[in-house]
Parts: sequence; C-alpha cells; structure tokens
Amino acid sequence: MQHIRQHADQAQINRLADLAEQYLRDGSRVLIFTGNGQVLFSKACQASMAELQSLQSLFGAREDALRTGILLDNKRYEVHRYHPEGPDPLVYGRTMIGDTESSEGAAVHMLSSHQAQSPIFSVVTYEMPNISARIVSQLVQFVHTAFPQM
Repeated sequence: MQHIRQHADQAQINRLADLAEQYLRDGSRVLIFTGNGQVLFSKACQASMAELQSLQSLFGAREDALRTGILLDNKRYEVHRYHPEGPDPLVYGRTMIGDTESSEGAAVHMLSSHQAQSPIFSVVTYEMPNISARIVSQLVQFVHTAFPQM
C-alpha cells in the first residue's frame, strides 16, 4: 500500500515503488523524501514535517543524533550506528522496548551531490528476524539503483 503526500512525477513514483518492492520488500515501512520536505515515496508511513526535519538533522552532530534518536511515525529508535560521512552516509538503530525478538530497526541513508539542489533521504524500518547487517546493505543497493545519476 502506497501513500503519496506531495506531488511527484507519476513515472518517478512508480519506479521508486517498483525498486522499493525489489530491494526493500522485507522492510515494514519505507520513506523517500528530499531535504525540502517533498515526499517522493511512502509505504505504510505517515511521517510528519517535524519528523522529516528530525530525520535530516541526524546527519549533524553525533551527540544530537544519539540523544534524539530516529523518530518516525511517533516511534523512537535508539541510534547505535552513526556514519554521516563517506559515499553512503547512514544512521541506524533499534527500538529498545520489550525483548530483542520484538524490537524494530530503522535505517536512514542520505544521498547528496553537487548536481542535486537538495539531498535525498531514504528510510526503512524492519522487524525481526531482519537485522541491520542485511537491511542496510539492501538500502544502499536501493539508493544506488534508484538514483544512479547522483
């Protein structure tokens, strides 16, 4: 089920939906948006503008990312990996409520280039038995396939 909140080219939406299904099918929620707050694609996710801004701020100061955590759909994920630099800036973590088997993970990737006016953020959440080692790799593959020109 898809939910598109703002205008985007329908062909682009369809392409992102197909690629998300191919690369991120094990994710429970998927969100792709620009640094300007334009949602390009959303699957089972209703992020508020405040959450979009919070997701963007994860790539600032490490201490702030650890303190704030990843906020999405009124849920907080504790940041346990913070890699804001390099070719694939990533921040990811898990919920810390209940036992490990019922926890949920979230990963955020930021893609920016000199060609783009605004970075593109890709977010995926995932439930056990999926783990970050697998899902983060799939997220990076998705981003490189969906946005090869950047």
